[in-house]
Amino acid sequence: MKVSRYSDTETIQDVKGVSRRDVLTADDGVTVVCMQVIEISSHSSTPSHYHPWEHELFIISGKGLAVGGEGSIPIDQGTIVFIPANEPHCFVNTGNDTLRFICVEPLKKE
Repeated sequence: MKVSRYSDTETIQDVKGVSRRDVLTADDGVTVVCMQVIEISSHSSTPSHYHPWEHELFIISGKGLAVGGEGSIPIDQGTIVFIPANEPHCFVNTGNDTLRFICVEPLKKE
């Protein structure tokens, strides 16, 4: 069992205004799915992208838009999001506070 605080995990910033913490990975003994905490600064967004795996999100705080194949859908604290494989998507922070969410996706085998 691993018990920790997400804030103790290193922050990775691949895109300006967007950071992630890989809180559960293969290094922790995970064999099926990994977990990330994503933070998007006010009025920033992830780039539009897609990949061959599904993933699920749980919005912890903030507000914004989930932009996908069916248009833009408002999201805020307590919202859950399912993104099917190969669906183009991005997330936009439309508020003044950080948009923070948990992302669960398949563990990528190297």
